[in-house]
Amino acid sequence: MTARPTTTTSTSTAITTADPSHGYLLDAERQLARLGDIAEAARPEALLRLHRQCTEIRKQATTMIGLIEGAIKEHIITTNTDVQIDENMRWYVAPERKVKSIDDDAVAHAVLKAAAGDLGKFTTGPDGVLKSQPWKPATVRKLIGEALYEELFRTEMGTELVLKVHDKRFSK
Repeated sequence: MTARPTTTTSTSTAITTADPSHGYLLDAERQLARLGDIAEAARPEALLRLHRQCTEIRKQATTMIGLIEGAIKEHIITTNTDVQIDENMRWYVAPERKVKSIDDDAVAHAVLKAAAGDLGKFTTGPDGVLKSQPWKPATVRKLIGEALYEELFRTEMGTELVLKVHDKRFSK
């Protein structure tokens, strides 16, 4: 089953009066229109008020998008079909793999021991093992070995919603 969402170009018509953010959006649009007036734009309290309203709209929109994308994922998984947007674009669900350390202290000790105390192997440089999680799982695995790696890390599998755009330039 395919769904063809209607595309709207105007932000104010994309959100209907039934949506909870409609009032915020209309008020923000009015205030943005007034910001063209230099005297109004020079008032920091007006800018702060508008910023707060836009931040609230963004939070609500992010929540709504998450719910919509969750429903799209559920539909795709339940029906085992992609959602075709147009002839060049479709949504599908792809596997998502996340590897996370179980015990950061134990990982740090294992890395330092395996690297013979060389902190260069511990940093985020090219030979280092840290990143934002903070570990580079493949690099740590290579350094400390598979058995210890299996004790210190777990792999979580999930799914992610992917928007596929078919580019005809790369088709035969």
